[in-house]
Amino acid sequence: MHTDNPYWSFHHPEAITIWVALDDATPHNGCLHFLKGSHRMTNYEPAGFSADMDEIFVKYPHLKTLEAVPAPMKAGSCSFHNGLTIHGANANLTPYARRAMTCAFMPDGAVFNGNKNVLTDEQFAKLRPGDLLNDEVQNPLLYSLVKA
Repeated sequence: MHTDNPYWSFHHPEAITIWVALDDATPHNGCLHFLKGSHRMTNYEPAGFSADMDEIFVKYPHLKTLEAVPAPMKAGSCSFHNGLTIHGANANLTPYARRAMTCAFMPDGAVFNGNKNVLTDEQFAKLRPGDLLNDEVQNPLLYSLVKA
């Protein structure tokens, strides 16, 4: 179990992870499980990302009582969740792959927090914490709420 946004190059309460199932995802082969509402109770400090599914609860012991809700999906389906939502997948107990792809949706106006994440060495070298992340190649603008 983990949250995503603490590992990205920006922190934003409206950041979204898009998880795309490339194969059917079932409870038996490792579909995602979500702790409903946990995005309202976590922060931007890294926690989780280990073989121990319960490590996140060292940081957030008060969330251990939340039910982990499975989200099985057919190949080609996707889920959207807040980047601070606690989620994870159990082991794949089948001999077949359970592949997926993720994307991070960064709201317009997000700024660099100092984490390299997926930035190239060249992009990382040009940025300082607080810089606006407005590189159209790395982060194409999908829409803006700014009224013209």
